[in-house]
Amino acid sequence: MNEKEAINWIREQLKFGMKPGLHRVKLLLDKLNHPEKDLKIIHIAGTNGKGSTLSYLKQMLQHHDYTVGTFSSPYIELFNERMSINGTPIPGDQLVYYVEKLKPLCEEVGHTQFGKPTEFEIITCIALQYFKDQRVDYAIFEAGLGGRLDSTNVVSPLLSIITMIGYDHMDILGNSIEEIASEKAGIIKSNIPIVTNEVRQEAYHVIENVPNNAVVLFISYIKIMIIHGMNRLKQVNVLILILTIYQLTIWSCQ
Repeated sequence: MNEKEAINWIREQLKFGMKPGLHRVKLLLDKLNHPEKDLKIIHIAGTNGKGSTLSYLKQMLQHHDYTVGTFSSPYIELFNERMSINGTPIPGDQLVYYVEKLKPLCEEVGHTQFGKPTEFEIITCIALQYFKDQRVDYAIFEAGLGGRLDSTNVVSPLLSIITMIGYDHMDILGNSIEEIASEKAGIIKSNIPIVTNEVRQEAYHVIENVPNNAVVLFISYIKIMIIHGMNRLKQVNVLILILTIYQLTIWSCQ
């Protein structure tokens, strides 16, 4: 198998469509001995600002000499960009290696009641295994669709981030801001800090009241940190960056 054949095989899995749920990706990760458990992950969901937030965080961490894996979509020029380390896309030979490793495992999962893994589930697993094998210091994962049932939501991150929420994928996530916010807030996990700059009351209320033990100090704190004279998109990135730096400082002292 060469690089082109590997990418074509991944893309062929698009025929299985979008199938929200975590069963298939969990089965794959179990067969890979759970690479996600060996990674320090920052998980980002939201409608607007995910990509720029990921980029800012990557650059900040790299500036401090950390090796940073990033998982994002869509790509700009090369498919391989979706799984990058310090901005360098996964090499073709490495992509071939992981496809050949995943392909028989996908066949095994396909024989279960949950059916064959989707394209996004496969590349999520490839990214997790690749980042583990390369021993990155941090891995930043951008959710693909929603959050609660997105394949990236199998991770137990150091920090979760929810950027601005708007009307997207309404056929799957819901017709109201509250419904969409509820899906995005599905990445919030017990005892894991959550950062958001969401100021729309109907969305913020949903995030603030997720029933678990998440550290919500940062949510309450960010509400009063509106920087006047800046548009909302810039507020997204500046506020998230401020609070993430604070959280990373805490980690570095532990």
